[in-house]
Amino acid sequence: MLRAYFGQRYVSGGDALAVGLSNSNPIYHVPPAVLNFKTVEDADRHPQHTLVTPRIAQVVDALDRERLALADALGVKVPSFWDFLDTAYGVSDGSVVERITQGYGRQAFPEPDSIEHRYFTEDIPFGLVIWSSLAARIGLSMPLVDSFIALGNTLCGQDFIAGGRTAEALGLHGSDVAGIRAAFIDGSV
Repeated sequence: MLRAYFGQRYVSGGDALAVGLSNSNPIYHVPPAVLNFKTVEDADRHPQHTLVTPRIAQVVDALDRERLALADALGVKVPSFWDFLDTAYGVSDGSVVERITQGYGRQAFPEPDSIEHRYFTEDIPFGLVIWSSLAARIGLSMPLVDSFIALGNTLCGQDFIAGGRTAEALGLHGSDVAGIRAAFIDGSV
């Protein structure tokens, strides 16, 4: 039914764990916003894609690799950020910066203009925090994810972990890989 609205770009997520780990918004939204924070404070509203320099693109890629490692450790197949750009926007060629510009340049979404912007208030507590929390449950290190959470907490004056989605908030305290998969796939905790 969804193909009528999305064409071939609609891809089934499989289960709730795969869908949650497929969310690439924190991958693209958080690094440019945090690493260009002066323009956020100045409310410059530059198009977000123009803030992705070659070095920031490397950070985006490294953050994505951490997300993919978490998915792999949990036994879930999810698309990379680069696969997402190809599926959603038909962009598969060029440097990392060129692919981001080709994919997101058409919309020219503005960067955050305050610390209340969803790139901070949604992507950190409901994206990065749950990834970090699940990784901690299974002993996986996610240093970039954790760094962006810490920077976001400081820059925004909030505790995104306390207010975010964590394994504990989802009733997964003490869960291992099998327990996490069961909770997301068949709802058993």
